[in-house]
Amino acid sequence: MTWYREHPDYDAQDARNEAQLLYERQGAIEDLLEGKVKADDVLDRLDQQGINAAAYADTVCAQIEVIIDNGIAYTSNEAGLLLPSGVLL
Repeated sequence: MTWYREHPDYDAQDARNEAQLLYERQGAIEDLLEGKVKADDVLDRLDQQGINAAAYADTVCAQIEVIIDNGIAYTSNEAGLLLPSGVLL
């Protein structure tokens, strides 16, 4: 997941552009999870949008390690969103 990047100098058009970029990033990440694109494609997109892809990958790995190390189980809701189930493995 990535986030909307706010900036104090954004006007309405800048905000719309950033929202579109966020939509594209999230779509690419979803496509990766579904096996439709390769990780390099997603990381290239992040780089093109000014996001440090190496730092992003490191952050994702660290978050996954926390989940594994703490035995946090995740379940999918009806919208397909992964949420902590509250049940430890």
